Amino acid sequence: MSQVIANSVNGYLPSFTNNEGQMVPAVKKIIFAQDRWDPNVDYKWDPIKSTWLSLLHNSQKDIFIEASPPNIMRLESIKRNFSEDMTGVISISSPYMQITSAIKKKYHNMVENKKLRSRDQIPEKLIRKATNSWVLMAKAQRNNVKSNPSMPLVTYEQFCKNPQKLIKAFCNQAQIQTKSYKPQKIGGKKFTGITGIMDMTCKNLSFLSLKEIEILTRNLKRHRSLLRFFGYQLLTTQDVTAMYERHMPLVIDGMHSRLHR
Repeated sequence: MSQVIANSVNGYLPSFTNNEGQMVPAVKKIIFAQDRWDPNVDYKWDPIKSTWLSLLHNSQKDIFIEASPPNIMRLESIKRNFSEDMTGVISISSPYMQITSAIKKKYHNMVENKKLRSRDQIPEKLIRKATNSWVLMAKAQRNNVKSNPSMPLVTYEQFCKNPQKLIKAFCNQAQIQTKSYKPQKIGGKKFTGITGIMDMTCKNLSFLSLKEIEILTRNLKRHRSLLRFFGYQLLTTQDVTAMYERHMPLVIDGMHSRLHR
């Protein structure tokens, strides 16, 4: 999403990790010194801002594009410290998309560190922990939406369906001219090899067995209202199999990644 915005408004993306401002070495020392996901934690923004502006100046671009996920925990602080110099779009992805992505990464790490055997069932504790993480972020984004009604919300799924929706939302918020978006090769996340915009929910979801997906849905049941706020719903086995039928190449890719790293 940040790559598409940057390409549309002559924006600068930090060339660190997944183009996140928090990964700039001088900034990382400040941000990673505390729990980034604790909403009560705040930073000394002056040196962070100075570093980012220096990078922007050297890039000769117009706008610094910042998309570090933990920013969602302290939007009000960012607004105070950056004043009229900032604008933004709020975003979120389906719990099934984000939770399975987190599980996949953790699962492979556990297998590599011999804490799990390859092809073991995913522990319910891991599913529960990943679910709680999504709930934490979703609650923060719900608060951000309610506290900032003029700031647009564009979900991951809406973006994948129509990238122009994101560009228009950002440009309208920033009061700059909207440029036409033309599909192009993008870097995407490192090591994925993906060069186009596509909804990867089925690929991530199919990493789990249907039984594991049922456990995930059971963990989400008490958060129905949170899902509904963003337009999401709990998935039945029938819902999942219907999705799979429409996106079989991604499903096969997801299953293969469970069996082979």
